[in-house]
Amino acid sequence: MREAVEATLNRHSLDALVFPTVRTIPSVIGDPQRGSSCSLGANTGLPSISVPVGLVSGVPIGMELMARTLEDADLVAMAYAFEQATDHRRIPPNTPALIERKAPAMVVVALTHGRTEQASGLSLSGNSSLDPVSNKLMFDIRLRGVEEAEVLGVVLRFPHEDGGWQVADLVMRAGQVSARRVVSMTSRHREALDAGEMHLLVLTRADPKGAIEVHLDPTR
Repeated sequence: MREAVEATLNRHSLDALVFPTVRTIPSVIGDPQRGSSCSLGANTGLPSISVPVGLVSGVPIGMELMARTLEDADLVAMAYAFEQATDHRRIPPNTPALIERKAPAMVVVALTHGRTEQASGLSLSGNSSLDPVSNKLMFDIRLRGVEEAEVLGVVLRFPHEDGGWQVADLVMRAGQVSARRVVSMTSRHREALDAGEMHLLVLTRADPKGAIEVHLDPTR
C-alpha cells in the first residue's frame, strides 16, 4: 500500500495527498466517530499531519496531508503555511490566555434592561459575573414589581445559528422572585456573550412570551 501511494505521488508530481480526516459529520465528545480516513497513514507508515479547515454542524473538522517516506519536515512546512494563510485555528473563547503567567480575573457582567412589553413596574436587578477559567456564568438576581405566583421563569437566551433564539439555561424557576444560579458555558455561549448577544428573558403569566429582556454586557 505504501508503494502504491508513493507511486501515485510520483506519477502526478504531487507533494502530498490531501483528504478529509473523516468522511462524515464529526461526532461530539463521547460519541463514536465513524468514517475515519486516518487508517491510511497507519497502514502505509507514511508521514501524515492534520490541519483544521473549519466547522461542520458546529463541530471542528480536519484535513489530512500525507507525504512520502522521510518527508516529514516538508509536510510540517506545508501544514504550517496552510495554518498561517487561514484563520481556521483560533483560540477557543473558553480557554483564555494567561496574563503575565496568571489566570485572568473574574469578569463583571452588567445587566442592562432592553425590550419591555406591557411590564409596568416589573424589573430585574442583581449581579452577574463570569469566571473565564472555569467558564461559569454566575447570577444573583431578583425580580421586583411582580408576585411569585405570576412568575413563569427567567431564561438565558442566545441567537440560534438557523435564526431565532435558543435557551441556554433556566436561571429562575416558576414561582420564584429571586435566584442564585451558576451556568456552565459552552464555546458557543461564550461567543454569544462576548458579542453582546445574550440576554435574560422574564416570563410571566401576563406575558408568557417574555415581559422584559435584560441584556448581558461583560466589562473587560
